[in-house]
Amino acid sequence: MLEAARGLTWNEAENAFALALMRDREHVAAMPATVQGEKTTRVRTSGLLDLVTPAETLDDVGGLAALKAWLGRQGALLAGAADALGWGFAPRDLPKGVLLLGVPGTGKSLAARAIAGTWRLPLLRLEMARVLGSLVGQSEARTSGALRLAEAMAPCVLHVDEMEKALAGAGAGHLDSGVTSRVVGALLTWLQERGLGRGGVPAPVFVVATANRVEALPPELFRPGRFDQVFFLDLPDPAERRTVLEIHLRARRQTVAEGALEQLASQTEGYSAAELEQVVKIACLTAFQDGGRRVTVEDLEAARPTVTPLAESRGEELGALRHWARTRAQRANGTPGEPAVAVPARRRLHG
Repeated sequence: MLEAARGLTWNEAENAFALALMRDREHVAAMPATVQGEKTTRVRTSGLLDLVTPAETLDDVGGLAALKAWLGRQGALLAGAADALGWGFAPRDLPKGVLLLGVPGTGKSLAARAIAGTWRLPLLRLEMARVLGSLVGQSEARTSGALRLAEAMAPCVLHVDEMEKALAGAGAGHLDSGVTSRVVGALLTWLQERGLGRGGVPAPVFVVATANRVEALPPELFRPGRFDQVFFLDLPDPAERRTVLEIHLRARRQTVAEGALEQLASQTEGYSAAELEQVVKIACLTAFQDGGRRVTVEDLEAARPTVTPLAESRGEELGALRHWARTRAQRANGTPGEPAVAVPARRRLHG
């Protein structure tokens, strides 16, 4: 009951306990779930966070082998937190979160949902633009309120989506009376010290922050201690593209020959995971409209030219992002521990 009431105020906890006593008097074991349900209702009605029940797991994510291997170690440490603390780990050593960088469509948001689904934790999604208000002090109050709600729902995964959109003005506080700087300061302090004011034990909130434009993020965000690791999600390689195509075909109960998938994977150089999914969607729609038949490799090959890869129109931006990540982030694709090596965008796209 005490764990379920974590993060509630005195009055909120008293009301939740009274409801549990009234509703579950004959089923005492159900009382903690009733208290937890009151917190869930509080999150849903706050307007600051979205509570998501993810259906995906890391098995539904194509590629990203290095990121998956790292998450496997973090998940094991979280699951054995009590043993780790007894062995000699400090509370600060427990997993805090990960920052995922990359161009749109590379699977950052999907990874956040898959992490929560694999670890069987509730997923809270925070859009930073939502906490900004027009009244004096409103933005700061909303930020603190959203972070307190996340702590109240712990253990959980907090997905901070498109972080750069709200933090881009952090270095120009004079333009907004310092509101953005104060919001950034509150967020960075929480990332560093979350929950340490209450008995010295951090709130078990694993943060998954995603961003598309690294130049818009404040440099303080990359200081060690804010996140356990920074990963760069690049465009998938041929093996990863084949896996992505296979996953989306299987999700629609379709299959094609193995050799045909290999050929299509080699023809989709420069396509992101989201663009490959769009190719599969168009091919399935074509087959459905043609009498509801099975999807063929010809359908997939005909659908491929109708999807223009984002890398073709934003190749320079992708090249700059790869160059930045070369020494500042770990590569999520490929072999675990491999640095995010910069690859010339033109050679990669056009052979």
